[in-house]
Amino acid sequence: MATARSYFSLPAYLKAMLSVYNTLIRHRILLRETGKQDIADRYAGQMLGMLWAFIHPVLTMLVFLFLFAFVLRMRMPEGSEVIGGWGGYVMYLLAGLVPWISLQEIMSRSIAAITSSGNLVKQVIFPLEVLPAKMLFSAFLTQCVSLGIYFIFGIILYGPPHATVFFLPWLIAVQLVGSLGIALLFSAIAPFFRDIKDIVQLLCFLLMYSLPIFYTIQMVPEWVRSILMLNPLLHMVECWHDALYWGTITSPLSWIIFPVFSIFLFAAGARTFIALKGMFGNVL
Repeated sequence: MATARSYFSLPAYLKAMLSVYNTLIRHRILLRETGKQDIADRYAGQMLGMLWAFIHPVLTMLVFLFLFAFVLRMRMPEGSEVIGGWGGYVMYLLAGLVPWISLQEIMSRSIAAITSSGNLVKQVIFPLEVLPAKMLFSAFLTQCVSLGIYFIFGIILYGPPHATVFFLPWLIAVQLVGSLGIALLFSAIAPFFRDIKDIVQLLCFLLMYSLPIFYTIQMVPEWVRSILMLNPLLHMVECWHDALYWGTITSPLSWIIFPVFSIFLFAAGARTFIALKGMFGNVL
């Protein structure tokens, strides 16, 4: 087992990132097929089958939309709307939910990536990095569905989107890098620390309401705002709001912090996974 000094050395992180990258590229066909199988297995035997891949994000967005836009009658602060009236809040809310729904899925499902695949883990030749990475396919599908809902609402209510939608491929790529890091990290820890399931459930709940999804950062008191800004995931949501809602870069700092944090997550996840994967078979 790696010593504390070797674990935190920069070369070890770079080597781990390169190792994970090379493994996934080398086994890209296996990764693609297991990703497709993961999506199919989630809905196998269900009457609606693959339709649930669309129903879940649609219902999630509609429930939050009903609660915050219709019941609580939330509105954008006066003078801050790019899109005015009730529709402005609808578009802001949906734009924040697009990245969060898929990220939450990765956080929740990655816990079982290793623990539910004991037969594969104990096969020496199987590339274990594929097990958490395959979940990106399902998360990407969820994100595409969420984006589709956003664009349907936006085009119906206000016409064509802002030109900043051309930033979306870059945002999705950055988010996938961070999501892979989370999947590697949580899947590696779960076999040794079974309480992580409850911790992640609580974390998802806390994060959802501490991120500026249902409110703008300007709506909270300044001292609270300073605390919330310390959360790196807040900057992910701010970037998505810039691209989908504001139509301009309102927070340049967020566009720097988000990719840097995603690379950090990938580095931490890769390093932890490489350090622990040799012991998975002993605890399963």
